Amino acid sequence: MRYTVHELEKMKFPLRIRGYDRREVDRVMLEVARQTEELLSEIDRLKAEVRQLRESLSHYQNLEETMQKSLMMAQQTAEEKIAQANREAESIIREARRHEGVVRQEIARLEALRDQLVLEIHGLLTRFLSQLGTSYPELVKRADELTGQKDSATSAPQSVAAGPGNRKVSHAGVGGEARQEKTLP
Repeated sequence: MRYTVHELEKMKFPLRIRGYDRREVDRVMLEVARQTEELLSEIDRLKAEVRQLRESLSHYQNLEETMQKSLMMAQQTAEEKIAQANREAESIIREARRHEGVVRQEIARLEALRDQLVLEIHGLLTRFLSQLGTSYPELVKRADELTGQKDSATSAPQSVAAGPGNRKVSHAGVGGEARQEKTLP
């Protein structure tokens, strides 16, 4: 049977011969009641503390769960962004490769056009020089004499040699070095 503090304070024992000292029993009963009251107060305080700790634990568990969800969402978002960036990079590379083919074709077309123009110009110069009866270096030399310049024939970017069996044109590249020499028809 459980006694309350109030019951212990009011408790009376029947008197018997050769029983305990009544004052001593009362003093012990009061002390037991006081200690019981302290213990019950401590129990109440501990229950309140446990309740508060459980609420805090619940709060921190919810916070942890929210943080884990946020972290997972951030990781998923990062993975999606990386995948999207990879897809865009692949698309850019494909587009660049497609344009590379177009640019190479245009370069080849322009080189062919340049070669054709060089041949046409060579033919025109050859006809012009044959009509004049002189060669290109001789014309340059005469032009230099007329303008007062010295030996510009060696620094000319193109040289065309005309003559009965000579049909070669030398096309100068960057820095004046011969880049291409073609035999003309």
